[in-house]
Amino acid sequence: MFDLEAALKAWRNNLSAKGLANGSTLDELESHLRDEVEAQVLTGLSTEAAFRLAIARLGEAPVFNKSSRN
Repeated sequence: MFDLEAALKAWRNNLSAKGLANGSTLDELESHLRDEVEAQVLTGLSTEAAFRLAIARLGEAPVFNKSSRN
C-alpha cells in the first residue's frame, strides 16, 4: 500500500540532496504538493497516482551548485 507520508519524506530528502535545503521553501513546496494530491484524489485518482501526477506538474528539482548560492 502506498504511504504518502513516506513518499513526501523521500521527495523532501531528494530536494535537499540536490541542494534545496531551505526549510521554509521546502515547506511551501510540500504544501503545494499536498494540495495538488488532495485535488487529484477528489477527481478519483488513487493517492499514489495523484502523488506522481503532482510531482510531474511541479517539475524536476534543479541541482543547485552549493558554492554559488548566497
